Amino acid sequence: MGLFCFRTFVEITIMGLGLNEISAERPLPVAANDSSIASDGVLLQVDDLAQTFAYNVDGTLNYIQVTQSGSNYRQTYGYTDGRITSISNWVKQ
Repeated sequence: MGLFCFRTFVEITIMGLGLNEISAERPLPVAANDSSIASDGVLLQVDDLAQTFAYNVDGTLNYIQVTQSGSNYRQTYGYTDGRITSISNWVKQ
């Protein structure tokens, strides 16, 4: 009786990246409906959380804060000449 050896090569790709291309330096892109990834890697269900708004002296929005699992997260707004020019990622406080 003969001995047969079958070698199968399977190339696995995730979101167009080969497994050898995924690392801590090159993580998979993450997208979730109605969710955001915070600075500490936590998936925030922002639309389901109570939001607190803080304003600057001139009445512009300074930041939005949410609390999830006992931790506070803020998204801060930057302005130039009274117009929003930047919105930060959600940052754990």
